[in-house]
Amino acid sequence: MKKSVHVTHIYPEAPEAVFDACLDPQKIKEWFIGNKDSEVVSVDMKPETGGTFSIIESTSEKKLVEHSGKYLYVSRPNWIVFTLEVPEYFEGTSEVSINVRKEKGGSLLIYHQTGVDPSLGTQWKRKMGQLEKVLAA
Repeated sequence: MKKSVHVTHIYPEAPEAVFDACLDPQKIKEWFIGNKDSEVVSVDMKPETGGTFSIIESTSEKKLVEHSGKYLYVSRPNWIVFTLEVPEYFEGTSEVSINVRKEKGGSLLIYHQTGVDPSLGTQWKRKMGQLEKVLAA
């Protein structure tokens, strides 16, 4: 049985702002890791359907970990669907979908990732909270 992660978060900002922060290399450096022990040192991306991305994380042990994949579908301001490979953290290729919907007074972000342990949801909740801080700055 395939495992998955499903996380939602409500933001006071419009869907366009939330969507754009998910694809802005500078903002990704600020929110993507979501903990104090690691940092994003490089973001290379072509955020369009068929494009690719590579995000390099430097861990507290100074180990470099690549998060990479291919954008399967990008439709501003509502959908980002991509493959994700992070061999350091999970085996194989995962598929991620991010749906940003207009909600009263802001946006609802729905994150779904297949083929990973559900415990990764805790990390994504932390990342979504960090994204909220970045958007508010």
